[in-house]
Amino acid sequence: MFSKSAKQEYDQAISTRETYQDSMKKEGVSGRKDLEKQFHNLGKMEAGVPAFKDQIQSQEKGIDLLDAIMKGVEQAGRNMQREQKLPQQHLAKTKNKGKIRHSGWEMER
Repeated sequence: MFSKSAKQEYDQAISTRETYQDSMKKEGVSGRKDLEKQFHNLGKMEAGVPAFKDQIQSQEKGIDLLDAIMKGVEQAGRNMQREQKLPQQHLAKTKNKGKIRHSGWEMER
């Protein structure tokens, strides 16, 4: 009744359908209505992408600002430590200047 080529096309179509059905099952799609529902939900989600991108960029700017503030605070802390050490170093130098150092030759006399 059927030609050989028609039978091969039919078998190929059946095989392709089964492959697509297996793929849909693996992706959690239970049928045509479920697939259409998922496409609809995907469309809604894609429509919200620009708003999410704007929020992400805003948050990134805030993070960059916070990072700059933290680096500034760290630098200020290092500067404070350096300034606190300066008077101590100056005092140590002045104390050492008041001491008389004798050379070994002077001590022998």
